[in-house]
Amino acid sequence: MEKESSLLTKSIFVFIILTSFSCATLPKPSDEKITLTAQRLARGKYLVEGIGVCGGCHTPGSHEGKPLKEKHLAGDSIFIEGLGTINIPNITPDVQTGIGGWTDGEIIRAMREGVNKKGEIMFPFMPYPNYRDMSDDDVKAMVAYLRTVPPVSNKVPKFKLPFPVNIMFWLFSPTPKPVKDVPNPPKDDPVVLGKYLVTIGACSDCHTPRKGMKQDMSRFMAGGDPHKGYWGTTYASNITPDKDTGIGNKTDEEIITILRKGISRPPMSFLSSYYKRVTDNDLKAAVAYLRSIPAIKNNVPEPKPYPDKK
Repeated sequence: MEKESSLLTKSIFVFIILTSFSCATLPKPSDEKITLTAQRLARGKYLVEGIGVCGGCHTPGSHEGKPLKEKHLAGDSIFIEGLGTINIPNITPDVQTGIGGWTDGEIIRAMREGVNKKGEIMFPFMPYPNYRDMSDDDVKAMVAYLRTVPPVSNKVPKFKLPFPVNIMFWLFSPTPKPVKDVPNPPKDDPVVLGKYLVTIGACSDCHTPRKGMKQDMSRFMAGGDPHKGYWGTTYASNITPDKDTGIGNKTDEEIITILRKGISRPPMSFLSSYYKRVTDNDLKAAVAYLRSIPAIKNNVPEPKPYPDKK
């Protein structure tokens, strides 16, 4: 018993030391004030309401396919096995319950470096590892647009990781590094543009199987991870160019139709209202990139609907 107590004390001591060191070296927010130009606001709206699918997580009801328009981007809560209830913050400009009291630099730091206003490392359910690759112009455009959406008073409880995931996260998650000087992607190279869009769209978060707390990059975009909801259990599709189990036998038009009309399975089908706003050129670029990645043979299980959904 004494030995176990000593081990626990040492673990807590190491945890405190590492946490203190991590907090001392976190990126600082910039003091930049973003100008709300018409061009910037238009681009920001396109990203937030389109390829970024921000409302897919931050708007209540989105995970049931019934987003509450009056609470657009005002935060939500979803249950995920192993993590419990994940509370997703209010990102409207409400001062008390949203990001209205945040500076532009603090919002950018949260988006690309995963550090919140209080200087705490955020759990990467919000895909800031992907947003590290977002260009300076695009992240500023998104912040500008978020400043203009209607503020909604909706207090969302702070998300707390369950034990022992919280200890594992703090001990083994890398300290975020500063991000700056990220250029816009070239518009004349569909594959490079497509990679950029697929990355900031966080497609790999669902379509790449996980190995522990990280994505298994040896099975990049090969699908198979389960997604449970009121509809039952579905599995992320294989979107590598494998002809038997992926998208290799589908035409560009077929893939774009799936994205825009939501004829795939939930929760993917709930995203169609966002992808309808994405231009033909951007969707074709995304498909061009997916065709360029390694083909991986992976038969994804059939969905398992709840009895009353059959």
